[in-house]
Amino acid sequence: MITKEIIQLIENEIQYQKDKWGDSCKQDIAGYLLIMQSELQEAIQGWMKNKTGRDSVLSEIIQLMAIGIRCLDELKGGLK
Repeated sequence: MITKEIIQLIENEIQYQKDKWGDSCKQDIAGYLLIMQSELQEAIQGWMKNKTGRDSVLSEIIQLMAIGIRCLDELKGGLK
């Protein structure tokens, strides 16, 4: 079960991304996959180098999940 705290962290990240990049900054599936791959690599580096703050492994995983959810939201018409 996804806790309310985790949902809130992901929603906060989605809003952060919208504020930073704009709500109209949409990607095709390839773009989302490349961004997610980059975020995964950043999460790995955050873990390997024991980074903190926005570069921490937890923060990077939240960023990865937020991008994944934005991708699903964008492509939801194709999920039927």
